[in-house]
Amino acid sequence: MIKWIIISVIALVVLGALGFDVRKAIESPVARSNIEYAKDAVVYIWTTYLKKPVLFLWNEIFIKLIWNTALSSLMQKDSPDINYNFLELSRG
Repeated sequence: MIKWIIISVIALVVLGALGFDVRKAIESPVARSNIEYAKDAVVYIWTTYLKKPVLFLWNEIFIKLIWNTALSSLMQKDSPDINYNFLELSRG
């Protein structure tokens, strides 16, 4: 993650040194249209293909099998009033 941030900053500095105005390019109508199209494509792919399997893996595998098991082992049920299920994602 940090690697990509550093690479992005270096790329922006290089583009600026070459005289390329990134702000002007991004604010252009064509660029805005392309960015909107890419955003819509990502949202469509997430809602159509990825959301159900990712939420299943997160809620049913990670939370139930790994997170809850690890917490119960660590906590030894010393504090039953603490709710550690805050990581469970909405299924809606």
